[in-house]
Amino acid sequence: QHLEVDKLAPLKDKSFLIHWVITMITAVLFFQIFTVLPIYHKEQFGLSEFQSGLLLSFYGVLLLLFELPVVSFVENRKYKKTLIILVGLACIGFSYLLLALINMPIVLIVSTFFMGLGSMLTFSFASNFVSGRSFKNQEGLFMSMFQMSYGFAHVFSAKTGLTIVDVYGFKANWLFNFGLAMVGVLLSFYLYKEVKNNLIKT
Repeated sequence: QHLEVDKLAPLKDKSFLIHWVITMITAVLFFQIFTVLPIYHKEQFGLSEFQSGLLLSFYGVLLLLFELPVVSFVENRKYKKTLIILVGLACIGFSYLLLALINMPIVLIVSTFFMGLGSMLTFSFASNFVSGRSFKNQEGLFMSMFQMSYGFAHVFSAKTGLTIVDVYGFKANWLFNFGLAMVGVLLSFYLYKEVKNNLIKT
């Protein structure tokens, strides 16, 4: 009976469920780097697969060079993880807003920079929040349910993005992604207040 209660623990944790949704939103936005964006590169700017790959490589180099320093900088200053994720989602949203507003090749580089920065601040701290909420004998349970958010996001990301592009165009998809990111920002702020009010350390 005790084990049954343990198995339902994540579903009874309101803050965990909110964080689960935030993580799924983040992943939906992130996965479009590999699905919708390469098509946009080709159709809007005539980039070859190699040139599109160079942009992805730029993203990878950003993570390689700056992820550890950025994460260490943030952790050393004891910022709340929920607020860090909020800032990260704002950066990801801004990267899509740039794509919607500016129709110049340089925007691809600037947008990739903000996407990279946002990824560092969201994914790097998302799992830490989950492990901080679970007891030692429940970490595996919480983490397995947490990882499911990426699976759902993988299904929804390409399908949603490509459908919007097909019906309404790329700009509509970028604006939709920006709006989705802002929903994530608001949820992150709500989660920050929720955790703070419950006096739970994150």
